[in-house]
Amino acid sequence: MLLPTTPILRRGHTEPGLGFDHSTNDFKVLALIYCLYVNPRPPKVYVLVYSLRAGRWKSIIGGGNPYLRCSGPQAFVKQAIHWIGYDVRVAEDKILSCHVGPEF
Repeated sequence: MLLPTTPILRRGHTEPGLGFDHSTNDFKVLALIYCLYVNPRPPKVYVLVYSLRAGRWKSIIGGGNPYLRCSGPQAFVKQAIHWIGYDVRVAEDKILSCHVGPEF
């Protein structure tokens, strides 16, 4: 299956995650989009969720933490998508998780 492009088309890095919401019987794709255009400080982070059932992207208000950089593989455990991230403010590894539930 090919997902439609995200509504945010700017230069940057996208970190995807995949999960399944048992309560709605729906697969969801989460996209963390780090926009690195025009050198903003801190960079803008958008959080989008694609619902396979609804067939559309939804933006999560508030966005993500601009200081936490996620990369690499993700894991789906107990209804949440997990990434290993790096907090640039304190130079520490962190775990970022996002619950995949009906609030999306």
